[in-house]
Amino acid sequence: MLFANGSILLQNMQRNERGRYFCRVRNSYGSTDSIGVQLRVAVPPAIEVEPNTQIVNLDQDVNLNCVASGRPRPSIVWFKANTALDLSPPPLSLAANGSLIIRRAQKSDEGLYYCNASAGPFHAISKPARLTVVDPPGTFGPWTPFSDCSASCGGGSRVRRRQCDQPALGEFGAGPCDGPLEERETCGNEPCPINGGWGGFIVSRNCSTTCGEPGRDVQIELRFCTNPVPQFGGRPCAGSPVRRSACRIPRCPMDGGWTDYGQWSECSSTCDAGTRRRTRTCTNPAPRGGGRPCSGSAQETQDCSSAPCPSGGEWQSGRGTISGQVQSGNQVSVLEQTIALDFTTPATDGQTRLIRLAIGGVGAGLSRQLMFLQSQLLMPIIFLQSVERSPAVNSRSMSGGFATHRMVMRFDTGDVARINTTLSRRADNSVNMEISFSGRVPLQPAFLRVISFSGDEVQARMSPSEWALISDRAQYRMSNGNRINLQWSHAMQCQTAAGSAANCRNSIRQQVFGVSRYIRSTYDSARRHFIITARADNTVFPVPRAPCPPGFRLSGDQQYCLDGDSCLNRNCNPRSSCRDSLGWSYCL
Repeated sequence: MLFANGSILLQNMQRNERGRYFCRVRNSYGSTDSIGVQLRVAVPPAIEVEPNTQIVNLDQDVNLNCVASGRPRPSIVWFKANTALDLSPPPLSLAANGSLIIRRAQKSDEGLYYCNASAGPFHAISKPARLTVVDPPGTFGPWTPFSDCSASCGGGSRVRRRQCDQPALGEFGAGPCDGPLEERETCGNEPCPINGGWGGFIVSRNCSTTCGEPGRDVQIELRFCTNPVPQFGGRPCAGSPVRRSACRIPRCPMDGGWTDYGQWSECSSTCDAGTRRRTRTCTNPAPRGGGRPCSGSAQETQDCSSAPCPSGGEWQSGRGTISGQVQSGNQVSVLEQTIALDFTTPATDGQTRLIRLAIGGVGAGLSRQLMFLQSQLLMPIIFLQSVERSPAVNSRSMSGGFATHRMVMRFDTGDVARINTTLSRRADNSVNMEISFSGRVPLQPAFLRVISFSGDEVQARMSPSEWALISDRAQYRMSNGNRINLQWSHAMQCQTAAGSAANCRNSIRQQVFGVSRYIRSTYDSARRHFIITARADNTVFPVPRAPCPPGFRLSGDQQYCLDGDSCLNRNCNPRSSCRDSLGWSYCL
């Protein structure tokens, strides 16, 4: 670096930059050179080999290393306990490489040593090294005889000892002896006797029967003296190698058998078509011991014919029975009671009417479960009484009111319930209603209300006497504010009878029916009555013909929809499979 006054600064000098330096100045009148200066590049001293801590015997020569580098060659000065050493008199001397030599070290030579390498203003100090001078080792006396063996078999040991007393420690300046004071060797290596031990029992003869009377069969088990096998004179196993025990087998299973059917019940209707039932029980014999239950139904239903009902008049009331079993959470409820039904007479298209269904003998727990079934319990009556807007028709026009309605309800909680309802006409022109139900409903608090209930009905022909009506919109609200959605399928089968005018009719492909204003249920705990009330605009509206909705396909004559495969466009996760249902599908 050149300064303004002409001086120069040389930084990080290297050996190749040594030599003579001078400056030259000039102006318009001439030039002149400075006297010049000879520049040498020095290498500061560095300790290359450090002295090491040593422990030596008395009168042993010692060499403490101190090899240094540098330019010019550094001079070495040794220090002991921070005091420079005078190396002129023996026994101390300096080796050619700067190491310290101590001849015949004595106790007085013990201490902390280090060297200082210096060259001009530079110097380097080694790490300190401690020198310790110890007495020479002593000498052992003779070994004692070996002791007795510690074991007579299986491997033992014996020992012999000696003393450091030739001379003893400290005597004549002697130090400790170099070597062990005792010596061990193995003995008694002959194997010891091993007594025999029993292994576990192994079945030799198993029970020959899997069921029957207890105590008639015997199981035989064997064991062997192999845990361990007796060896080297050891004792054999004590006891018997055989064990006999009575077989513990269950009684043989017995499959259940049906009794004969009982008497037929009275016909559900005194005019037109009705039904009658008879039952049997699975007690001939009852299944036991894991036997299979009876297969088939415990109830048989048969159409019963009677005289035609008088014509004219409108249905305004009805009665019947309801039976079934329903579960929510761990609560299972069973019901078999009578019902009462009343509703207003249809007047003009679009008139609002009231429908009321009363069920007796209902407990508090069951009343909360029936709240989830309230809209589907009334649906057959709603569709029966719907005012028609041509060409749409209600179930009364389709079947004369004689029909069986089958409904499958699926809640978004995963619960599934089923309701079967059979409608017929009594002689007094009232409705006969037989309801059966089964399945599971969600677990709910004390209060439940239907928020919305409406149905887009697609009439899909299942057989010459069965039509499917698909509805998919209903929502419940519980007292805690949660909402539960419901989706269901509804199939109606005509109940025709000989001599009856009832007939299933072809109808349009698609229609909308009965948009309900509200459905409410109340529970009279004192009388144990569960009452469902609906105020509905029970009108069946036609919908302009359009392609069948998803899950259906158009019939060949293009008059109605047929059920198709709803799983074609549904993707379930790898752990589930698609199940096709009427008009829709779900993953299970």
